[in-house]
Amino acid sequence: DAASKFIPPEIKDGLICTVVHICNKRLKNVTDHCEKAFLTMKCVHEVNPDVFFIV
Repeated sequence: DAASKFIPPEIKDGLICTVVHICNKRLKNVTDHCEKAFLTMKCVHEVNPDVFFIV
């Protein structure tokens, strides 16, 4: 959270949106809410570990 204060909002928002979009495409067939939440966090960390610490 503290590190996110040093990242300009447009970069942070764009980076997070890109990673979330990638993960949503990967997980589009997962229907269970809890499973999707866990897999989304895992995917975000795999796609870009830096975003994991921003969120």
